[in-house]
Amino acid sequence: MATFITLFLGDLHTPIDCFLLPYEQLQTKDTGKNEFCGIYLPDESSIYVANDYKQISPLDIFLHELGHAIVTELSSYKTEEQKCDILAIRLKNIFKQRKKIYGFFGQL
Repeated sequence: MATFITLFLGDLHTPIDCFLLPYEQLQTKDTGKNEFCGIYLPDESSIYVANDYKQISPLDIFLHELGHAIVTELSSYKTEEQKCDILAIRLKNIFKQRKKIYGFFGQL
């Protein structure tokens, strides 16, 4: 059974649902990849993270996938200034939700 939280990254960004689920259940996602411990699906605005992957902590997997979400959004902006403005907004909103994020991943 997957558990989830919803993160709000800011004004124009769709909220992202973050799911923790067993590694084997994660492998049933149709992604075109052979094997993975986390995935960001932009069409669903969702991040899926294996909660029982031994080599990498769920928090580290989540942060990697969150990076994909931000990079995907930044690719739609042209100038470095625009990208830095959006990145600053996203980071501020992530920092505001740090207790929720760390609590979800059992890191408090």
